[in-house]
Amino acid sequence: MSLGTAIKNLRQQYQLSQPELAVKVGIEQSYLSKIENDKSTPSQDIFERLLSAFNLTLEQFMAQWGEDIDLGQLNQITQTKQYLQQQQSAIQRRRAQIQIWAIALVALGCALFYCAHNALLFPERQIVYESQGVIKDSEPDDVFSRWRHLIPDEQDHVAVDKKRKEMSLRADKTYRYSFDMLGIKFEEQVDGGRRVFFHSTVIEHPRTINGVLTFIAVFAFVSGVMLAVTPVLNGRRKKR
Repeated sequence: MSLGTAIKNLRQQYQLSQPELAVKVGIEQSYLSKIENDKSTPSQDIFERLLSAFNLTLEQFMAQWGEDIDLGQLNQITQTKQYLQQQQSAIQRRRAQIQIWAIALVALGCALFYCAHNALLFPERQIVYESQGVIKDSEPDDVFSRWRHLIPDEQDHVAVDKKRKEMSLRADKTYRYSFDMLGIKFEEQVDGGRRVFFHSTVIEHPRTINGVLTFIAVFAFVSGVMLAVTPVLNGRRKKR
């Protein structure tokens, strides 16, 4: 839309004839006709008087017609040229901020996805520690597997059977699970002695938090991409 067409449309919206508007602005009707037919571009003073006749500020005028009007004509008017330059600078700053946010979101999404996929923040490999039973303070840590070697005479079948029964009665397997490596073994003090937990095996234990992180990562990545692409799409629409 041309500047002249915009002024003509405003005049019609306010139900003013050309003579009436020309009187309000203080110009000849023939000059107003040239402006509306784009045969002449109003000076800054005349343009300000036209806006005043419609009780509009420059910001209100641009808000109403800025998306569709021919900016080439407006750039010939000093006031509007400065306004457009300020608006363009503001748009460029906003776009720069949006691009920074877009890059940050994409980077965050990639980092979170990598951490969640490889279970770096919340490990899913659980280490199983096993204790055979309560060990007396005077006994070695591996008494349940090497109790026979504690008998002075391993050929004494009576003593061996007695010790076997004792160890069988004392056997009480207990497990501890940890996402952190606690070493080959560790011990806990309990009633009657201590329990020594030996590294037994490793199991996979999926954790809900990693699924949540994956969702957040994908959401952040897609949001970042959309932020980066939206200004480009808007620009193409305006060109059309």
